[in-house]
Amino acid sequence: MTAGFFPPSLGPIPTYLIIWGLFLLIPPALILPRFFGKFRLPLWASMILFTVLGWVLVNFATWLSFDYLQELAQSLPEGPEKGEIVKRWAKDGGPLMGALLGGWLLALLYYLIWLSFAWITTKLLSLRA
Repeated sequence: MTAGFFPPSLGPIPTYLIIWGLFLLIPPALILPRFFGKFRLPLWASMILFTVLGWVLVNFATWLSFDYLQELAQSLPEGPEKGEIVKRWAKDGGPLMGALLGGWLLALLYYLIWLSFAWITTKLLSLRA
């Protein structure tokens, strides 16, 4: 990641947690207005949009989490805690490749979970009415 492009932490909050929060909030924001409001973006379009955007967010959050670990390791004094953080930071190959190759799948599955939740809710509400 380019130094200074996006800070690894914003005060006490790691930036990757903000990115994960966005990842978790976008599907309900795309799906729920479709079922319960006047938002008429087709579901296939919002699925493709979130799969691509979610893949970007997963990769970005993974990179930022390792940048945060690096920043944390540099700020800690020598000791066992710093050694553990450095070990976690050095094991970046698996999570980074997983995010790069499988981040789109995570985004798609998360979107489909929200889609099924919204569909079941609308069916239950229509049976009640």
